[in-house]
This record gives sequence, C-alpha cells and structure tokens, in this order.
Amino acid sequence: MNGSTWPDAEDLLHLLAEWTGHDDGVRDAGILVAVASRPNAEMLGTVVYTTVVEQSAALLHSAVAWRPLQLWNSGLGWGATYGLLARNGFDLAITPWEQMMITDEIERGELDSVGSLADRLTPFLRLRY
Repeated sequence: MNGSTWPDAEDLLHLLAEWTGHDDGVRDAGILVAVASRPNAEMLGTVVYTTVVEQSAALLHSAVAWRPLQLWNSGLGWGATYGLLARNGFDLAITPWEQMMITDEIERGELDSVGSLADRLTPFLRLRY
C-alpha cells in the first residue's frame, strides 16, 4: 500500500486480489478512482466526511453502489472498509448475515446516503487493541 492517503485505486486492486483471490477486470477505471478518492473528499477546503465511520461508509457505499469492477464489488467494498477502519484503530464486529443485509440495501438503493450507512455501521464498531 502506498505511503500517501489510503486508499488509492491501485490499493483497491491489491486489496481485491487479497480478499477475493481474483484479479477480475475493472469495469470503469474512472469510477474506481472516484471510489478510492471519496473518503478523502474536500469541498471548498472543508473535509466532507469528518469521522472514520463516515469515511468508511463513503468507501463501502461507493464500491457497492457505483460498481467499478466486473465482479466482486461488495467484496472490495467490505475489504476496503475493514482496511480503512483498521488503519484508524477500529474493527467491525459484524456477522456475514448483517453484511449481506447492508450490501443488499445499498444495491437496492434503500441505503443511499453516507450518513445513514455510517449510522448502520456505528453499532458494530470496536476499538482494536
């Protein structure tokens, strides 16, 4: 992983290979770059997502909803979310069933804002020791 702000698009491709064991094709490289950039977004000099849970939610939402890859978008989203949280001293105590429910809600457009997704993730946040 690079030494600058994490993640970038290349980091996400490496993560995809680690989490899924696949090197599947990128459907849209521009979207992949946007997915990687979203957690670190600024507008008029102001950070858009100020907490690590908001940044993680932005990353997860964009990977799942925007579908930058041919396949494995949810795997990429969850892997990147876990990675971003771990880099900031947190973990998610979430079951695969709960992950699937959240993923399905994002895909159906029912969970369509970063704030709502951050609220859903917050109860599962745990400090890493």
